[in-house]
Amino acid sequence: MVMIPSNDISSRAAKTQTLDALIERYRNEGLSFIPIPHKSKVPAIEWMQFQQTRPADNQVKGWFNRHDINLAVICGSVSGRLVVLDFDSDEIPGEFCMVIREEENCTIRRVVEFPSGRTSGGKQ
Repeated sequence: MVMIPSNDISSRAAKTQTLDALIERYRNEGLSFIPIPHKSKVPAIEWMQFQQTRPADNQVKGWFNRHDINLAVICGSVSGRLVVLDFDSDEIPGEFCMVIREEENCTIRRVVEFPSGRTSGGKQ
């Protein structure tokens, strides 16, 4: 997820469009997600119920009406058995994908790679 400075008006508009597109995409893909404050990993709401059920449209609209909110996807059965693997090395994801492709009984349907959220030196 790209962090856009919340004090820049044009960036706020771009972030809103990007966030709206992500929300629509994630809802279409059947993913459960929750709001998190900008530059945080702490949920902005009580989130445990969204491990069992996806949020309703009216909940989502209320959550993301501020410019300082990002989103986090809930893994597990509520999101179609989504699993996230976080690799701390740039080489490991490629090796992982090679092994998965060779596995006959692999049930992984797709692998999506996101850019690193690490800052220089690997520290956040």
